[in-house]
Amino acid sequence: MKPTDDLKRPSVDELIEKMEAVDLFSNLQDTLRRDIAQQIQIFELAPNEILVRQGEDARSLFFLLDGRLSVILKDESGAERVVAHLPKGSIVGEIALVVGGRRSATVVGAEASTLGVLTAATLTRLMKLHPEVASSIVSM
Repeated sequence: MKPTDDLKRPSVDELIEKMEAVDLFSNLQDTLRRDIAQQIQIFELAPNEILVRQGEDARSLFFLLDGRLSVILKDESGAERVVAHLPKGSIVGEIALVVGGRRSATVVGAEASTLGVLTAATLTRLMKLHPEVASSIVSM
C-alpha cells in the first residue's frame, strides 16, 4: 500500500462527496465530514496486495473510496477462502480498532483500489470531539 501521489489525491470537496457513500460518514454534518476529509490519509492498493492480515493488531480504520476488496479467512487447518467482496463505500477494521482487538480476516485488493485511512489516534480524537462519530461506528 502506498500513499497517493499529491497529483492524484482527491481534493477535500471530492473526498467529502466520496465519503457520503460510506455509511460511517453518511449521517454526519458537512462541516464534520470536511474536518475528517482534511485529516485522512489516502492510499492506493494494487490488485492482490494485502491491506491487513488476520491476527494483526488494529492500528487504523480503512474506508474504500474506489475499487473492490476481498475478505479472506484462514481456518484452523491453515486453509484460506474468500468469504466476501467489499464494494466502494465499505469500511474495514472498525470493530477491531474500537474494541482493541486483532484483525479477524485478511483483506486484499480485488482490483486497484483507493482507500481513506484514519489512524487509531485520529479516530479517538474525533470521537472525543464529536460523539456523533462514535455513535455512527456503534450503529454500523
